[in-house]
Amino acid sequence: RFVPGVLQQMALTRSTGPGGNSLWVLFYDPNVESNFGDSYAEFLLPPPRHIFAGDVDDNGDDELFLLRDVPTSAGSRPHLIMRNYNNETEGLPTFELVLDADNGYNAGTTGDVDGDGRAEVVIMRNNNLRVYTAPESGASTALNFVPPVATDQRVVQAGNLDRNGYLKIPELGVSPPQLTSLVVYSGETRTAQLRLTALATGAEGPIPFELSLPAAPSWLTVTPQRGETTANVTVQVDASTLAAGTYESTIVITSLDPTVANSPFRVDVAVTVLPGLVVETKSLLVPLTCGSEGETTRRTLTLNGPTGLIFSATVGSGNATALLNGAVADPQSEAAQQAPTAPHVVWPSTVPWVTAASSNILPTTMELTFHGNAVAAGTTAGNTTLELVFFDKFGRQLRTVALGFFCADHQQYLPLIRQ
Repeated sequence: RFVPGVLQQMALTRSTGPGGNSLWVLFYDPNVESNFGDSYAEFLLPPPRHIFAGDVDDNGDDELFLLRDVPTSAGSRPHLIMRNYNNETEGLPTFELVLDADNGYNAGTTGDVDGDGRAEVVIMRNNNLRVYTAPESGASTALNFVPPVATDQRVVQAGNLDRNGYLKIPELGVSPPQLTSLVVYSGETRTAQLRLTALATGAEGPIPFELSLPAAPSWLTVTPQRGETTANVTVQVDASTLAAGTYESTIVITSLDPTVANSPFRVDVAVTVLPGLVVETKSLLVPLTCGSEGETTRRTLTLNGPTGLIFSATVGSGNATALLNGAVADPQSEAAQQAPTAPHVVWPSTVPWVTAASSNILPTTMELTFHGNAVAAGTTAGNTTLELVFFDKFGRQLRTVALGFFCADHQQYLPLIRQ
């Protein structure tokens, strides 16, 4: 029904020269001698060879689709054309497509192949089936299917063969679908988020899922590892032991529901680790004999990173940044380093019970001295923070190490690590 409000019509095409019509749409009219009246006519050059109709916007009237051969001499004229009788009021976008230059598409049909209530457009050639899934919005969305054997290029039909209509199958939504642009400095930890949802393609309830890391990389973790949609998953990249470079892995999301269409879903992860200051530990807890008879205990921290990187340090709530005097400390940056190098620096400390000393250029070993005799009377434990600061072309970079002590009547020479 190309023209609304009348009986069904018949569309036909013919070859004709200028001044004639190559496309006709006729309707039954018993009041005329031929029993047919014409409701639409148009001249097209080249003329269409195949015509098929479908209601692509689900408004009750059909749109016509015309397939034609376009000779090379005619230039880039469209092979596939849509005509809509009420286009001025319905406002459908132009649907005119240039197809393969060999005029291989010779058959077409329409049908509601995705169950959305509107017709989709299907065209066929010897080695491909193409489905335009949203012709009411234009021709930008198309799916291509390669048949296992060559088609006859002439006949294609769409129909509901199983009488089940369109089966709505649950599908996982993963946003973003990839994490391939993460950047982190050596020694740092960074997190990203994945949001898991049940897409509106048929899931009637939450979709249960599990996450796994088949390669089991030590630098990558996901939390939670199981749950159900809708859920936010935290992806953590720990570069505390990673050298500069690129690291790749895959997160596999598997649904416990076997009907989920896109399970398992694979999220590619790619991390670029930039050079920076790397500390061997994030915290250090030391037992002390405290008071006037307290002893001195020493610990060391290994600091690694790009050779020649200048840094500064403070213990407590100092300002390590100021010690660099605004220097740009990345050896690869365009600006030269301004802070002077020093083979031995006793770093400022705002607490009396610990001091730190090292060179100010990487790699180096920092010596931490814990003073039991500097602990105030009545104090049984304490903590502070070691701040390590360097500058690169991206700005100020900070590393921290938690330092702590507890008082004991007798020194216990056991390694104590708090992570």
